[in-house]
Amino acid sequence: NPKAKVMLVGEAPGYDEDKKGVPFVGVAGQLLDFILCKLGIEREDLYITNLIKCRPPNNTLPKASELKEIVESCKPHLMSEIKQVKPKVVVTLGGTATASLTGVRFISKCEGLVLPMEHTKIKTVACYHPAYVLRSPSKESNIARALFKAMTIAGMKLKPKGMETGVFDYEIRG
Repeated sequence: NPKAKVMLVGEAPGYDEDKKGVPFVGVAGQLLDFILCKLGIEREDLYITNLIKCRPPNNTLPKASELKEIVESCKPHLMSEIKQVKPKVVVTLGGTATASLTGVRFISKCEGLVLPMEHTKIKTVACYHPAYVLRSPSKESNIARALFKAMTIAGMKLKPKGMETGVFDYEIRG
């Protein structure tokens, strides 16, 4: 949604995303869709993109020195997207996106926090990547809380389960 109040920024496309040309459509994307649904958010209400625009060969992790070069070559494209969309809040999904946009290197130290985006006045909310949650299911509610925080800051109307009582009651799926 090019008029979205909230932009989600992941790290890089995986196999399914590369094949379909759409971010977050693989297993991690299905988890993200599940969490959004529980929060009462439609995917179409958001702008979803990745920091790195192309899938690494064989989906290999680049070396640290290569990653910095890749991020620096892709970041201007992301900044152009941010400038065009003008979101009120950017949710960084994962450590690479968080470090690139906020300068904070460790997602575990800033997850769920509102941070300034470097060189802009845009607020960011740092969040674990859904792929991480697939390996650590107990963190699913962390993503829900971070997304809820971002949507609230952006002024989006939400009604997740439990909010009618004023208590955030997100249930981890079993």
